[in-house]
Amino acid sequence: MASENYVRLIKGFCELVKIEDADTVLEQGSVAVNGISFSLVLVGTIDHQELLVYCDFGPLPQDRENDVCRRLLEINVFLSSGTLPAAFTLNPESAHVLFSFRTPLEQADAETLANSLQLCVEQAENWRSGYFLDSADGNWDLSSEVGARLTV
Repeated sequence: MASENYVRLIKGFCELVKIEDADTVLEQGSVAVNGISFSLVLVGTIDHQELLVYCDFGPLPQDRENDVCRRLLEINVFLSSGTLPAAFTLNPESAHVLFSFRTPLEQADAETLANSLQLCVEQAENWRSGYFLDSADGNWDLSSEVGARLTV
């Protein structure tokens, strides 16, 4: 059963972004923003609960799979050395690239969650247009304002 803090967070998020059926979001743990799918998972112990967010970036491009995987691994080095526990992974069921991050539930609020999901949407759209390979504008940059603001 979900904790009161998790229920309050998800209901507040749904109210803020005008999702009418918060109960379905709570039940399924999924939401889509601008066509980008997210999974919201409550993890941890009763004493230390965290919100784990998965953002579906989409499938790897067949013609550039090795280059894209290499770039994502390079980005993971920066992600793992930052204050935000985050990483790019590959969903073994769909073979889609996922961006995941987690935050202590006690520090999460609806507005910050909404902002974080929107930043993920922007990054997923950038990734889909060039896979962080083709231009400086499309590259993931943790030193940028976007990278610095990605906190839940």
